[in-house]
Amino acid sequence: MERMSIAAREALSRARDEAVRWNHDHTGPEHVLLALAWPNPPILAALGLTCDSICAAVEAVAPRLPGPPIEVPQHPRVKATIDRAIAEARRLGDEELGLEHLLLGMLAETDSPAAKALIKLGINAGRLQPLFGSRLAPRPPVIPTTLPAEFAPLDEVIAEIGEATITAAGSQDHERAAWLRDLEAKLRIVRKRLVV
Repeated sequence: MERMSIAAREALSRARDEAVRWNHDHTGPEHVLLALAWPNPPILAALGLTCDSICAAVEAVAPRLPGPPIEVPQHPRVKATIDRAIAEARRLGDEELGLEHLLLGMLAETDSPAAKALIKLGINAGRLQPLFGSRLAPRPPVIPTTLPAEFAPLDEVIAEIGEATITAAGSQDHERAAWLRDLEAKLRIVRKRLVV
């Protein structure tokens, strides 16, 4: 996705600064969440979240560490979070990646500190529904395919598993969400091998 809202772009660029400020040795989705919290955008206020509440929730799952880190590389979960956010934006027919899509992407990475912090704050896909209206309701995904016709249903299965992952994460069924995420990853590998 080429278009990203200014707020989303700024949050992603500030995430490394948050990791340094918290003395963490990597930049993860939790740092993107911390970066989203400032300057307390309306989208978070609509969810009843404040900068302080987000900091407290992140502190509970990924406490500040003593001493500054030597290096702060980006954790692969940040890319996974962004990829899921882009997939959600496309699925919803949105032309721009926004903070709300990043929140959905964070929730989908169920074992990340960001997802745990959001869940601790009572945020799940259901709580995000007002931000999207009826668009967040499941609908048939539009997935371009170059698979042979007999394998096209695989894309539908992968999309349904992605939806089920978000639902499981939203209902705090972390074990099921992790299992579904692993299954989706395995099916994507199979799909990649089948592409013509």
